[in-house]
Amino acid sequence: MPQSMRGVGAFSFDNVAVLSSDNPTSTTVLGSMAETNRSYLMPFPRTAEQGTHKPICQQCHENSRDVGVLSADGTFGDANPSVITTPDGWVATDNPRFQNFPHETVNATMLVEVDDNLCLNCHPPVALP
Repeated sequence: MPQSMRGVGAFSFDNVAVLSSDNPTSTTVLGSMAETNRSYLMPFPRTAEQGTHKPICQQCHENSRDVGVLSADGTFGDANPSVITTPDGWVATDNPRFQNFPHETVNATMLVEVDDNLCLNCHPPVALP
């Protein structure tokens, strides 16, 4: 969808707050979720790009992957690189391995990560009730 049709501040798959680097960082930029794990970790306190937006569906439900970690205090995210070396699913170590959500997801309830507390991708433990 062209930027002009998205509306001011509207978030979509191609327009969300993403970490500015795969390296540990607390800064975000507006960008696409395509071919990156940077949109699955959200620093705290919220950045200007995050504003008051809530995550879009794909930030919890997307192709199974290992996104990386948010620091214990939430001040920075360390995204794992996205690695796609061959067509869909051929290499078990690709991150994500499959790129046909939701049809090939292997995670329960079609979550991005398995055996992970998804809340901790956005909220530091000290901010949880």
